[in-house]
Amino acid sequence: MTSKGRHVKGQRYGEIRAARANGFAKVSVSVFSTFGLNECPQHQWATITEDAVIKQLGSRNAVINGPRLWMVDYFGPSMISETETPVAFNGLEMRNIATINLSLMQAMTLRGNYTARPMPRMVEFIWEAGSQAHFLVTPKGLLFILQSISQKHLPLLNVDNVQEILGNTNAFKEIPKGWKFDTRLLQNDVIVKTDASVGHFLGLQDEFDNTYVLVGDVASFSGV
Repeated sequence: MTSKGRHVKGQRYGEIRAARANGFAKVSVSVFSTFGLNECPQHQWATITEDAVIKQLGSRNAVINGPRLWMVDYFGPSMISETETPVAFNGLEMRNIATINLSLMQAMTLRGNYTARPMPRMVEFIWEAGSQAHFLVTPKGLLFILQSISQKHLPLLNVDNVQEILGNTNAFKEIPKGWKFDTRLLQNDVIVKTDASVGHFLGLQDEFDNTYVLVGDVASFSGV
């Protein structure tokens, strides 16, 4: 722990998302993470199946998301440690770190990659000046900074070769027209903090399940 908070870059974790019906035409998505409990050992992670998660939680569907590595340098001092009681999936402990409630229409609209989604969690992510950071840049000039990478589809991807693998002009097959992947050496700290006035930050994922968060004013966001 430093004055900037907890250093997390490169730390490994696993994530599970489980969706269930929540009343008429509503969907509740629970997000579980191993972070803070263990380093997502591969021998345990590999034994978890989506069918088993669905059966255990009684959910309609589930997504095994990971293993993952943080690209954020620090969790800022304002981030509160998770206190939810751990849940074991085939012996691997995880916590429910967020629950996203959506209407069925919202759930259908928010499907797919490169779609900004509200994430109702209180966070403070810090990318340190002098470090290399990676962005998706939209035609409007909006910046989504790379928050976390997944090794589910790209097993060799790690914090040191992101530019080599994702910076390749042929890497992205589904990226929207006019968008680009950009790597920059940060001149100043970049801080993404949940906007208390709206209660969420904005995130999206690419076709490899890597996740990015919006840098800028969430309250005035009107689309990419």
